[in-house]
Amino acid sequence: MSSTETLPLAATATASLAPALVERRRSIRKLADGDLPPRAITAITHAIERSPASMGTTPWRIVLLQDRRDEFWALVEQAFRDNLAGEQLDRYLARLDGFRRAGLVALVYEDLAVRETLESKGIPAEMAVDFNLQGLGIVQHAIWLTATEQGLGASLQHWNAMLEQPLAAFTGLDLARYRLVAQMPIGIPDEVPGPRNPDREPGWILDPAPAAR
Repeated sequence: MSSTETLPLAATATASLAPALVERRRSIRKLADGDLPPRAITAITHAIERSPASMGTTPWRIVLLQDRRDEFWALVEQAFRDNLAGEQLDRYLARLDGFRRAGLVALVYEDLAVRETLESKGIPAEMAVDFNLQGLGIVQHAIWLTATEQGLGASLQHWNAMLEQPLAAFTGLDLARYRLVAQMPIGIPDEVPGPRNPDREPGWILDPAPAAR
């Protein structure tokens, strides 16, 4: 009997879906015009709500932009013009054209207050930082995989240094508590990604041999 034959039908379907989503997930930086269907927004918010984090905390605050996308992209363009010049500015503005058509933008923030919550429960300060970062990685991956499952494209951008201050007034979030981590434009794919890097380190080891003494 195969391993899948011992699983309930739903578990078997999930087991086959997860690797396919991981394989399909790519960085899509050129998006086409079009609003996201409500079911896609619902799926993404559900993924955010169900993402796990240490000790039942929520170390993230995800700001989703749909109706205010144009305001956001105008702010991004101004930040680029204020902080960049020459070829670098031209490169960022050219790429911005592909992002602007995103049907949804997810702004990912760390809730710094959760570090204090973890410390109050006896978690060392350094470990509390690690726990928060692990949770942030999980929720970003959950958003990305869910977007992929919905037939959408996404990418992870890090314009934090240029955007954190301008976005404070835009979002109303207190920078003393919330730290900008990433920006995720999500929308209808308008490009076919190139092949994966065949020379990339696999990043895993199975049953490593003990160090020689």
